[in-house]
Amino acid sequence: LLKKSILIAGNFTEQRVLDQFTKENVYLIEELQTNYHEGFNSISGPCVGSTALFHALLLHFNNIYTLGLDLALSDDGHSHAASHKLTNTKYDTSTFNQLTQNIALRDDFFSVKGNFKPTVFTTPLFYSSLYTLNLTIPSLKDKDQNIYNLSDGAYIKESVALYIKDITTHQKIQKKQLHKELHQLLNQYATTSLSS
Repeated sequence: LLKKSILIAGNFTEQRVLDQFTKENVYLIEELQTNYHEGFNSISGPCVGSTALFHALLLHFNNIYTLGLDLALSDDGHSHAASHKLTNTKYDTSTFNQLTQNIALRDDFFSVKGNFKPTVFTTPLFYSSLYTLNLTIPSLKDKDQNIYNLSDGAYIKESVALYIKDITTHQKIQKKQLHKELHQLLNQYATTSLSS
């Protein structure tokens, strides 16, 4: 099944992941200021979700739906979904109004504007992604592009809050045609050699 799928991944993706896909269906993007190709700019964000959103804007997708880009704590204080294998910190939100002298990147939290709620709690680490999104989106987004934020987390600048149940699509997706068009689009920007 994965052999027919298109993978768009960062250049630091593990080889065992890349090996699951056919070579012609793998597109690696430069991250973290790598410069494998002279004259080719790269853009990346502090998290995979923000990097994916930036690339969707750069590829001129008209309607972009974000899901899982919460950048906030859940109502019960968790930083990630329970199924997240690596990180799922639980914060004690009852200590919110207790000020401390030091701010820790992963241990502290504060409130920001919410997507569906007036405010939500975020962490300094999540806020770095949110800040980067809010700073970068206005310079990348065209007027004909729409970003729909489906997450019950932080508000993202220039996005529209949309509940999943309210998504309406009247167009049947022609998957084989979409696959072909996506290949064509990605091949316009792709190269198979390094700059000398």
